[in-house]
Amino acid sequence: MFSNRVEITLYSVLGTKVLHKDPPGYKNSETEIGRSEKTFGIFIKQINNLEFIGEAKQYLENLWQLHGVHAKCRMVRKEMHPTTDDWRLHSEGFLDFSSRKIKDGKLQINFVEGGLREILTSQLREKFELNRTTDIEGNTITPLKRDDIQLNGRKVFLRSEHSSGNTTQFEVNSGLWNSGNDFRTAFQCFPMDAIVNADSENVSSCFERPGSDNDIPGADQMFYLIADRDRGQTDLKLTASFTIPSMVLTRASDLSMKVVFRVYGNGDSYDLLQEYTLLDIGDPVATSPTDVFNVNFDFPHVPAEGESYSVGLFMQGKYGDGISKGDAIIQIGDYSASMTREEDSFYPATVSPCLTLWDCFNRLTEIYTGKVNGFESHLLDGNDSTLLTDSSHNMVLLPGGWVRNLKRKDDAGNLKEWPLELSFENAYKSIHAVLPVGYGISIHGNRQNIILEDLKFFFQRTVVGHLGKLKIIERSTASEYCYQSLKFGYIKGGDYEEPLGLDEYNTQMTSRTPLTIVDNEYEALGESRTDPYGVEYTRRYQYDDFPDADRNEDKDNFLIDVKDTQRQRRNKLFTVRTWQDDFEEAPTGTYAPETGFNYNLTPARNRQRHSWWFNNGIVKLQDKNIQFLNANGNSELKTKKVGENYLKENADVPIADLDKPLFEPEWIDAEKYFDQELLEKLLDTTLINGRRVNNYYGLWEFTNEQNRSEYAYIFTVKAKDKMTFKLLKAYGI
Repeated sequence: MFSNRVEITLYSVLGTKVLHKDPPGYKNSETEIGRSEKTFGIFIKQINNLEFIGEAKQYLENLWQLHGVHAKCRMVRKEMHPTTDDWRLHSEGFLDFSSRKIKDGKLQINFVEGGLREILTSQLREKFELNRTTDIEGNTITPLKRDDIQLNGRKVFLRSEHSSGNTTQFEVNSGLWNSGNDFRTAFQCFPMDAIVNADSENVSSCFERPGSDNDIPGADQMFYLIADRDRGQTDLKLTASFTIPSMVLTRASDLSMKVVFRVYGNGDSYDLLQEYTLLDIGDPVATSPTDVFNVNFDFPHVPAEGESYSVGLFMQGKYGDGISKGDAIIQIGDYSASMTREEDSFYPATVSPCLTLWDCFNRLTEIYTGKVNGFESHLLDGNDSTLLTDSSHNMVLLPGGWVRNLKRKDDAGNLKEWPLELSFENAYKSIHAVLPVGYGISIHGNRQNIILEDLKFFFQRTVVGHLGKLKIIERSTASEYCYQSLKFGYIKGGDYEEPLGLDEYNTQMTSRTPLTIVDNEYEALGESRTDPYGVEYTRRYQYDDFPDADRNEDKDNFLIDVKDTQRQRRNKLFTVRTWQDDFEEAPTGTYAPETGFNYNLTPARNRQRHSWWFNNGIVKLQDKNIQFLNANGNSELKTKKVGENYLKENADVPIADLDKPLFEPEWIDAEKYFDQELLEKLLDTTLINGRRVNNYYGLWEFTNEQNRSEYAYIFTVKAKDKMTFKLLKAYGI
């Protein structure tokens, strides 16, 4: 009867082998269940020293002869349900040929539960283009469906500076003319270098022209060259001073000079649109070498597309006597000039493709397994409101190439969509930087899914069972969960080709706890970027305008906090969440906060969400603070949500204000007699808040050495003749 209720199938390159009873020794083998101490969501069930004889032994030996220790054999064990007689998956995994032994004519080998876990861990760090058309086995998968995000733009404060630097003299040269009674004009810009250039597409240095300074405009005379588009409100401030120490005049008359500011239009045609006289010098012959000419000019304006600007000395006069040519060369000395240009810069809204975080993980799962919807996450689908706070709230990922709407050419020269390259580890670290998460494998009957949830899901506060009376072998400090240094934020952000990255708030922040006897660092740095300035600088290089430009950000992935516009369309159209969506007051300490975004994803906000985890080692130090040490970017940002105090990025944080931990830093090693019913309970599930949760994620009660109830989380269970436990003590119960 028993043999009809168990089915074991071996899968390998040799085909399948079906056994209708457990291998000898199965009931006496050691079962080990272990929680991953890295992701906390994967439990590994290992059964040691399974024994195979007869045809099954020969099958495995043939496989060993072919591939040795690298041999792959998947074992699936199914049992009939005791009441419904439905087949249910009991365990799935791989036989570990590195543990192979032959003893007394029997082949002994360990079984490690895996299946999907084995695939996931082997592919964890591999980056895939998510728009690929096949899974890792080469089977066709569904086309990638992308959503859209409308990026309305982040206002950028662009401050450029020009300086005369080491240039202290130059000349204005009329050129040789025989003009009779007609005037000839000349123009020489103030020579200045762009020493701070926040707008390299438009801001340029301007130079002294060698020889004749004919009044023909050109790029060398412009400090602002052909605006690429209609620009934002701009304030220009110029100060300059100079003398006229000497001049050489040959058959020159009726001279006059003035300092002018010129506005040109129509691109490189340089049509003169407007000229402002800043200083009228008059006839230079009438000046003294000791006269100092000062210029101060403040020019608020809004540059239009195609406009250029220049500032300098204009001269006109009559030259020649009808027979011979004449000219005027005016020496400019003691020259100094400085100019600042401050622009409230904006760029028109753009639309780019994107993927929600849920879709990213689901796509990776499909690439791994070929299955659609093999991923589950209440955290990312909105059923859990810890991260996504309302029905329109979501988080999307897009590479810089999508921000720019880039195309790429295939080998045949055809234009293809730009790829989003991502590994599971990349995606996991991206969301783990924002709040602590774990991932694992969930089992639903015969189906296994990859699961990713808020880390609290894997440390449930619901008591799911009683371990009974335990013999405590040892208690020890879990010092690996006690931290001296805390680092939050993102690996990239704030380091731009353009200046002014110091206003970027989504960079990296380092803090320290009061602990001095450990030097552990808690690091939660995202591999995707969340910096609004990074998005904005990238967005301004659209493919249509810059098809040949390569940007460092093209392959960087950006994580953006968004809201769904709820439009009736096949794919969703998201927009960024602004401060009004999540905060009581407008943020301070940053430029143009009304156009900023990702305020929920700042390092200090992330630290706040992680505090329940790192607080376990310092929770008893209620009169101490978490001290701010440094940040790579803008640490002056201050935000406020309803019902809370202001949160400033560079402020110290009282430990008393941190979220309470779920566990204490204490390991408990314990044991008891073997209990089959308890082992089955460990592998069962409990309905918690309407959801089936594996019991090993729950809180377990036990009776300790003082005959008192105590509570803990299970990290390891080994079961054979007896059961041994590695437990982490729960906090506050």
